[in-house]
Amino acid sequence: MEIEIVRQFTFSSSLQRMSVIVRQLGSDHFEIYTNGAPKMVASLCITDTGMD
Repeated sequence: MEIEIVRQFTFSSSLQRMSVIVRQLGSDHFEIYTNGAPKMVASLCITDTGMD
């Protein structure tokens, strides 16, 4: 399985995070991986997904 890095967002001290978008070669499915300050990463998350 080969993984392609579609885009990299280098660490930004003002955003306190970095991210990378990847996909398996030949796939239309993308995944994003983010690393950074927990509070900043949590602020990007949807807290109410409507799943009760």
